[in-house]
Formats: sequence, structure tokens, C-alpha cells
Amino acid sequence: MRARPTLLALASALALVFSVPGSAHAAPQTGISFSYHDKDGNHSTNIQERDLNECVFLDILGAESTNYGFSPENVGTQTYADLYPDDDCKEAKLVTLKPGESEGEDLHFRSVLFRPMPT
Repeated sequence: MRARPTLLALASALALVFSVPGSAHAAPQTGISFSYHDKDGNHSTNIQERDLNECVFLDILGAESTNYGFSPENVGTQTYADLYPDDDCKEAKLVTLKPGESEGEDLHFRSVLFRPMPT
């Protein structure tokens, strides 16, 4: 009589082990992490991906043109990040970061444009 509850417990445990999902299939989070300079010194932050092909001004920098972002890292997995020295992505692009790529402190930028990777 003890075998039945033991077998039932073992079967329940096995069913539970095999029913746990492996990983979520949600879309990966994308964006860019960067450090920035302002009158109070150096800080770091990140922004999440916005609409593709639309310029994103790093509004945390404010209107002062002496503030800039630096040390960017594209933490996305499905978009390119084009970095620009101006507020509206009109000047020549500084660099394109592929997913997982980063640049050092020497690259100063004020806006970013996310665009899709070719399929």
C-alpha cells in the first residue's frame, strides 16, 4: 500500500519537472546604455528603443551644447544604433553600433537613431 502514494508522488514530481517552460519567448529588450557629462560630472543611464528610423535626442543632456553622451553600448539584439553629434540627427553620423558593440569615452554624441537590421 505504500508503493501507490510513493509512485503517485514520483509521477507528480516528474510531471512538474517536464511542464516547467524553458525560457520566455518575449521580444528582447533593446536600447543603448551610455555615460554622459553634465555640469555635475559624469553619470550613466540608458534609453530603451524608440520607434525605428526616428531620431531620439538624449533629453537628459538638456539644451546645453556642452553636454554630451559618451561610452555608448548598443545593448539591443535586433537593431543598429546610429549615433549623431547634434540634437536632431541632421549632421553626419558618427558611428553605427551593431548589437552588442560599444565605443569609448572619445565618442561624443547627443542623439541616436535605431534602425532595423537587414533580414
